[in-house]
Amino acid sequence: GNLSNLTQLNLNNNQLTGSIPPELAALSNLTQLRLNNNDLSGTIPPQLSALSNLTELRLNNNQLTGTVPLELGRKLTMLNSVYLQDNSFSSTACHNFEGTFTARDVGTLPQCAPNPCSGSDAIPGWSNSEPIEPPSLVADCNALLEAKDPLQGNLNWDKGRLITSWGGIGFDDIGSPANVITLNLHNNQLRGTIPSALGDLSNLRQLDLSHNQLEGRIPSELAALSDTLTTLNLNVNDLTGTIPLWLGDFTNLQTLNLGDNQLDGPIPIFLGTLTKLQTLNLYDNYLTGSIPAALGTLTDLHTLSLSGNQLRGMIPSELAALSNLERLHLDNHPDNDRHGLEERYRYYLEGTIPITLGQLTNLRNLSLNGHRLTGDIPWQLGNLTNLRELSLKDNRLEGMIPITLGQLTNLRDLSLSGNRLTGFIPDELGSLSNLRKLYLKPRQPNRLSGCIPYDLHSRSFPEGTDLSDLGLANCPPPAPANPPIDTPAQPPSTGGGGGGGGGGGSTQRPRCTNGTVVANPSANADLVRDCVQLLTIKATLEGSISTSMRLNWSENSSIGTWEGVTIDGAPQRVVKLELDISGKTLKGSIPSTLSRLTGLQTLDLSNNEFSGRIPVGLRALANLQVLDFSNNRLSSSMPTDLGSIATLQTLHLANNSLTGSIPTTLVDLSNLTSLSLAGNRFSGCIPNALARVAQNDLSAIELSFCDPVTPTPTPTVTPTATATPLAPVGRSIFLPLVRQ
Repeated sequence: GNLSNLTQLNLNNNQLTGSIPPELAALSNLTQLRLNNNDLSGTIPPQLSALSNLTELRLNNNQLTGTVPLELGRKLTMLNSVYLQDNSFSSTACHNFEGTFTARDVGTLPQCAPNPCSGSDAIPGWSNSEPIEPPSLVADCNALLEAKDPLQGNLNWDKGRLITSWGGIGFDDIGSPANVITLNLHNNQLRGTIPSALGDLSNLRQLDLSHNQLEGRIPSELAALSDTLTTLNLNVNDLTGTIPLWLGDFTNLQTLNLGDNQLDGPIPIFLGTLTKLQTLNLYDNYLTGSIPAALGTLTDLHTLSLSGNQLRGMIPSELAALSNLERLHLDNHPDNDRHGLEERYRYYLEGTIPITLGQLTNLRNLSLNGHRLTGDIPWQLGNLTNLRELSLKDNRLEGMIPITLGQLTNLRDLSLSGNRLTGFIPDELGSLSNLRKLYLKPRQPNRLSGCIPYDLHSRSFPEGTDLSDLGLANCPPPAPANPPIDTPAQPPSTGGGGGGGGGGGSTQRPRCTNGTVVANPSANADLVRDCVQLLTIKATLEGSISTSMRLNWSENSSIGTWEGVTIDGAPQRVVKLELDISGKTLKGSIPSTLSRLTGLQTLDLSNNEFSGRIPVGLRALANLQVLDFSNNRLSSSMPTDLGSIATLQTLHLANNSLTGSIPTTLVDLSNLTSLSLAGNRFSGCIPNALARVAQNDLSAIELSFCDPVTPTPTPTVTPTATATPLAPVGRSIFLPLVRQ
């Protein structure tokens, strides 16, 4: 029937079960509702707030659960008697029945905290028939109003205007918002502290307070967002303290930006547990200690920026596991005035650049400026063909500029200045057509030699270059692919190249197209290039020896008559370079540009006094079968890329001063039949698989194998006091060498 005029509904003491029907809200004239002393369960329907004439409400002595709808206290303004005791409400339940009551018993329910948003114009309607406030949105609204004052900004948040018009706030459903899920106050000129009330935004997924002037610590109340937050961006503020430990619970976090603040302490190891991270920016803080190897577990990471801190130690090789990494910034910024330091740099990363960084093939930016990194620039960086920026300036890097950098066809910025690089500038850099910035000047003058490749000095660099400061002349244009006979040599250009020879190397390219050095040069363009390379490196190989001891290589004699040079093939190439020449002892260094003699099958520089390092990049000699540098004065570690010369059959490096470990990459030389490494200063252990090489002198090395093995017995001869020549490859006897 029609009960619309009903004023009293008394159903108490009837053992009623089930839930309270929300349809009771249709009894608009009801003044008394008694449902007490039953077994009713479930929650109190918020729709009962529509009973605007209600003066008495008795729901006590039931099994009601959940919370008490705040709408009841706000909308039932006629109510003067209310009973809610003896139910099973949740521990967070409270009531907001205020004012004068003739009778009120709410049991243990506490008074609700101030609730400025409930009933205000900030909360939109939620029901087509009767406005019902979504509790979570009311809670979010209250939290934001509480957060407004600590932020000290010009925010338009006010309970007198709809929350959907408040600046910087995003909702999960724009049509009928139920939860605040994004808060973006980027660049809002905020000057206060991060409000603890933001931790009450229980559904928040993205929090961006970057580019403001917020101070103080990151409040611990934000730990309550650990289940929902995917983005935390606090870049460019004045925050202090350490990186909070509770961030280790944010397992859904994809972006963590804390850069350009005043945070101190170590980089926490627990960051390695945030395996969904794609962006980690901690740059320009006061973070100390080493870079945690645990960061290598963040395999989804695209950006890692730790620049401008106070870090020490080595670059962890574990970072090579970050296969999706696109940006790696570990710079030590020179503007250390922000740290109050007297020196230009005081905190350094040290050691070598891990060769394993060459595995990060998605890398677009690699920046390691301003540390004390030593050793060679790894040739493996040439594998990073997606690189746009390679910046290694202001370190202590040595050796040659790897020719493999010429493979980085997408490179726009190459900065290697402020190091201790030597040798020639690779011609291959001239093929980097996208290059807009090029800086190569060493820390000390006159270390680079040769001339500036034509394809570099003949172009402009819109973002800057220091080529004119190198003290090198400009190379002439390279010889054409089919060079004409008797083409006169071109003098080097001096425009923009500075003066001097840059360390003693020739400043113009040798002439190999006159028909004397190379017969029929138009048919032997590769041999012409080999000739140019040999004449270019002649002085480097010879070193400081008397004129009578110099090599007879000359533009006025046939290359076929040159000492130690063998040519073969059609078209012809230099296939052997054997400088173990009776009566001559060369005292120079081994140039990395030997790797341009790509027709070489034999490279024998044994029994001389070559010093310095074995150059990186010999892996380019794809036809090499014999490599013999034994009985010299070579030092430093053995390049790992020797293990990439798949055709190598003979490797003799005995009787030098090589140090470091024996590279495990040598075990990949499946064609190796002769190995001589004795008489050096290696450390560590001998890779087990090398014992399988048919002829070896491993028993003469005072190192153990990495794991216990029984090496294959090989015939050896007890070393004598004088050098004993190696048996030619292919013979059955192997003689280790000793040199006094």
